[in-house]
Amino acid sequence: ALARTRKSDYVIPRPYIDNRIFRVGDRLFYPDFHLSHLLSDGSMPENFACWCMVSDDNGRSWQRLALIAYDETGELMMREPSLVQTTGNELACVIRCTHHEQKPMLITWSSDGGEKWEKPVKLHEFGVMPQTLLLGNNVLVISYGRPGVQLLISPDGSARKWLPPIQVADDSCGYT
Repeated sequence: ALARTRKSDYVIPRPYIDNRIFRVGDRLFYPDFHLSHLLSDGSMPENFACWCMVSDDNGRSWQRLALIAYDETGELMMREPSLVQTTGNELACVIRCTHHEQKPMLITWSSDGGEKWEKPVKLHEFGVMPQTLLLGNNVLVISYGRPGVQLLISPDGSARKWLPPIQVADDSCGYT
C-alpha cells in the first residue's frame, strides 16, 4: 500500500474500516478506498480508487484482490464503496463519486468472486455513503443520501433492476 497525503488535510496514520465486511463461504470481503495501491501499469492513482480486499483467515490479514473502479480522467473520486452479494451470486459494488459537488453514484458487478469487475455505470444522479444489504427475502436495498436520505430497491436482488428511489428523510447529512 502507498502512503497518501493531501495539502491542508490531516494525515490518517493507519488504515481503517468504515463499511460493512461480509462473508462468502470461507472468505471475507471488504471494499476499500482509503489505502492506495499501484495501478496495473505501475503508476500511482491520481485520485481515490476502490479496491476489493479479501481475508482468508477470518480477518486476521487482508490482501488486495482486485481494482474495483478507478476514473483515469480524474473527474470522479471513487469513494465510499459498498459491496454486496446478489441473489445471482455476483458481487455488486455501489460507489460514491462526489466530493463537493453532485455527481452520479455508480455501480459495478463481478461474476468471478471479485477478481474482475465490469465498467461502472450510473446508478443514480447523486449519493453519499451508500450502504447495501441483501435482505432475507432476497430484496436488495441501498440507502444513500445528500440531499436527505433515499432508498433504492432491487426487488429480485440482482442489483441490475431497480424501482424508483424512495425519499425517507429530507433534512439529513445523508450518511446512512
